[in-house]
Amino acid sequence: LLSARFVFCTCCVAGSRLVRALGQVAWLVVDEAAQASEPEALIPFGLLPERAVVCGDPRQLSPLARTPPLARTMMDRLMIGLGQPHALLDTQYRMHPA
Repeated sequence: LLSARFVFCTCCVAGSRLVRALGQVAWLVVDEAAQASEPEALIPFGLLPERAVVCGDPRQLSPLARTPPLARTMMDRLMIGLGQPHALLDTQYRMHPA
């Protein structure tokens, strides 16, 4: 793992001793961030990335938690709450149009 150029894992596994042993990372990509609760999405940021990209579809599934502090996503806070720059794709390439 220490010689890997890329490591793919869940947000929670990013907080494990094995992954934390990697130290600081150059890039962090949090995929499906619109479905992760804010505390869950923050775990990988403990790797102190130099740059980060947060990806997800805010119109798809939301976090399973429905209690107010856990129902909000980091993506929601960044896009709506803080007005951070973001881009939305307008073409679906993965699904058949029918």
